[in-house]
Amino acid sequence: MRTVYLAAPLFQKPSVILTETQDEIKGAGFNVFPAAGDSNNIKDETSRQKIIFNKNLKGIENSDILVAVIDVRMLIQVLHGR
Repeated sequence: MRTVYLAAPLFQKPSVILTETQDEIKGAGFNVFPAAGDSNNIKDETSRQKIIFNKNLKGIENSDILVAVIDVRMLIQVLHGR
């Protein structure tokens, strides 16, 4: 099964629209690596940036497709036809 690396703004709580996007990608038969993932849950402040960088680099390397959400407002329009 192919994997999609879903790049979105880091350090923000996942929005409903990003969750819907992830669900749509999964529904199309892909695995999803969410870049934002659990970045907010890393407690090791001294190594946090390095941990996030390495985790996401590995995610990119192991993915077949990269999708970048640049503007969540635009994504809302696309998914909801507004």
